[in-house]
Order: sequence, then structure tokens, then C-alpha cells
Amino acid sequence: MTLRRRSGLVGPLILIAVGVILLLNNLGVISWEIWDLLWRLWPLILIGIGLEILLGRRASWGALLAVVLVFLIAAGVFFVRWLTTGADWLTGESTLREQNVVWEMDGAERAEIRLEAGVGRLDVDALEDSPDLLHAQIELPDRARLEEEFSIRDGLARGTLRIRRAPRFFGFGFRGGDWKVYLSPRIPLQLRLDAGVGESYLDLSELQVERLDLNMGVGDVTVVMPAEGQVRATVDGGVGDLRIVIPRGMAARIRVNRGVGNLSVDDRFSRDGDVYISEGYGTSDNWVDLDLDIGIGDVTIEGS
Repeated sequence: MTLRRRSGLVGPLILIAVGVILLLNNLGVISWEIWDLLWRLWPLILIGIGLEILLGRRASWGALLAVVLVFLIAAGVFFVRWLTTGADWLTGESTLREQNVVWEMDGAERAEIRLEAGVGRLDVDALEDSPDLLHAQIELPDRARLEEEFSIRDGLARGTLRIRRAPRFFGFGFRGGDWKVYLSPRIPLQLRLDAGVGESYLDLSELQVERLDLNMGVGDVTVVMPAEGQVRATVDGGVGDLRIVIPRGMAARIRVNRGVGNLSVDDRFSRDGDVYISEGYGTSDNWVDLDLDIGIGDVTIEGS
């Protein structure tokens, strides 16, 4: 007698649910911040697998019953939390406070800056009419704090801004606020940006960026490259759409490691395998050398 192993329902249903949520994210129906909430419910996956092992092997209806029980448990958790803490639990902490950060130039000739955003929107732009290196306006939840490191030595400024939060048992995140960061266009910059969860708009067109390392995280990201200079950039794709704008005065070479999603490249770039090169690259004084490691989402590369 040959025994046939039943395929489980929990795994495929998880994939379907993730796909549906990503589709709704891309259509703008629900916010990317829902992923922060879903991280808090990850133990339900273990419960579902355990119930399927316990019930699914005994009867053909066991796997379906396991899925139903998981949904009932999830609904019960939402209901109890809503009764005890109100609707704020669905979005994390509801109270945000704003913290302002100013880094003075103080003789710096170059700067290495790292930004580690949490959950929320990240905007980066150039400072106007200011002698300072950085101005930042950051919204923080009550249970979080901003960790700041900054020093200047031998003309090199090094600075880091990151979110720290109170630990939670089986809790991975919190609702965050917006980051608005303005950087000096007066000196060369090396930037390392962790976008976190949420939309990001990085306008580097007026900045002297020599090096850019961007971790997309989860959410849609737009990057406007510098209008002049020599830029080496790496973008590690997460989950979400990526739009990169390369000004017309900048030559570029782009290497693409494709993930899941569509790729659209401006017709001024010629293709050689996974490499896209614009006319004048290698002879122009102004260029971008860009490596893309794409995760899940569409990628658009265009000229301004």
C-alpha cells in the first residue's frame, strides 16, 4: 500500500496572503506600515504549522480546520487588544513627538553620514542658506528614542542617526514618524541610508555625493542622483517599487541583479546583458556608477 503525503494548506495560504498585501500596497489601497503590524503576529505561523501537523495528518479536513483555527485565534487577539487598549494598537503608538537635530560644520571638509530610519517616511534634501552640515526634523513615538553619534576629526565628520525603542516580547516594530533630513551641499558626502518601512524620497541633485549605499527596506523609494560629480552607488532592493532619476548631464553605468518585478530603463542607455551604459560614460567628468540588487518590486530608471 502506497501512502501519499498530503500537501499542506498553511504554506500556500501564507504566500497568497503576502502576494495580496503587496498588490494592495502597490495600488495604494493600504499603507506599507501594515508590515510593522504583521511582524507582531508572526507566532501565528508557528501555531498554524503546529495545528496542521496535529490535525492534518489525521483527516483530510484537518488542514482546513487548522487554517480556520488560526484565523479565529488572530481575530480573537485583535478583539481582545481592541477591548483593552483601543484602536491605537492597530497602528502602534499614536503619540509622536518631534526632535530636531543640528550638526554644525565646525571645519569639516568631508562627511560620512548614516541614517537608520524606522517606520515612516524618509525625505533627504539639500540645505539652503545655512553654514551647518545637517538639519533634521524627526518624529518619534513615545516608546522610542533617537540615538545620535557625531564627531569631527582631521576635517572628517562622522555622524549617525538611528531609532532605538523599548524592547517588546515578540514585538518587532512600532509606528514611526517622518524623517526630514537636510544636508550641506558645500562638502563631499558619503551616505549610508537604511530606509526602513515606509516611502522615501531622496533628492540628492544639489549634493556632492561621492558614495551612496542604500538599503530600501519595505516601501516605495525615489532617488534623484546628483546633477554633477562622480558618484558610486549601491542599492539593495527590499520590497517595494524603486525609481531612480539620473540628470541629463550625468553619464551612467548601471549593473542590475534582477529580483521579482519589472525593469524599465530610459532609452538613452544601451544594454549589454545586465549592464546599461549611457553615451559618454568613461569620458565625461560627471558620472554615476550604480549597482542595483533588486528585491521584490518594479524598478524604473529615467532621466530628468
